[in-house]
Amino acid sequence: LPGNIKKIAFAKEGNNTAFVSFNETSGMGYIGIADSDMSGFKNIIPTRSSGWCIGLVNNNIIFLKKTSPDNPLLSSLYALNVKNAKLENLLTDKNNLEFLWSPGGEKIIYSFLKNGKIVLRYRSTLLGEDTTVNLSTKASKCVWLEDNINVYCAIREGAGDVFYKVNLESNVITKVFNPSTKIDAVNLILTPGENYILFRNLLDFSIYSLLIP
Repeated sequence: LPGNIKKIAFAKEGNNTAFVSFNETSGMGYIGIADSDMSGFKNIIPTRSSGWCIGLVNNNIIFLKKTSPDNPLLSSLYALNVKNAKLENLLTDKNNLEFLWSPGGEKIIYSFLKNGKIVLRYRSTLLGEDTTVNLSTKASKCVWLEDNINVYCAIREGAGDVFYKVNLESNVITKVFNPSTKIDAVNLILTPGENYILFRNLLDFSIYSLLIP
C-alpha cells in the first residue's frame, strides 16, 4: 500500500480494499483500491481532503461521505466507480445523515433531519429517483432483506420501538411486531435464513433476537 494511509475499508464480499492516502505536507492524496492481501494497489482519483469516510458497496463501487467544513452536522454522499473513476454526488448537505446500502448495491435508504423531524427516504442509484418512506426513523434502525426490495425498520411509538416491514417499491408498510419490552433498537442484522432480526437495545445495551412472525 502507499504511505500516509488515513482511512481503510474492507469489502463484506469480494477481494478489494478501499483506502484514502494523504500527504499532510503537500496537501494532496488519493482514493484508491487494493487487493485483499495488500500485494497491489491502484490510485483511482486524487483528493485534497483527508476527511473522507469510506466504504465498499461492492468490488466496483466505493462510497465516500464527507462532512461540511462549515457545519459538522451536514454531510454529503458520493459513489466512486472503480473501473472508470467516475465520481457521482448522490446526496448533498444532509443534516445528521445516515444511510444503508442494499445488498445488491444499487439502492440506498437514508435518513436526515429536516425542520427538527427525521425524514426517511429511498433512492435508486440506477434510476436516480428518490421516494419518501412514510415512516419517521433513522436508517441505522433498519435492515435490508436480500430481495433488495423490502426492509425491516424499528420506529419509536410511545415509550419504545415497534417493528415494521416496508416494501420500498410499492410503499406498503406492515407492522410485524410490538415488543412488550421497551426497545431502542440499532445495528439491525438479519440471520441468513431471514427468520430472525438481531439488534442492540440502547436502553440496556443488550443484544436481542426477534423471531419474525
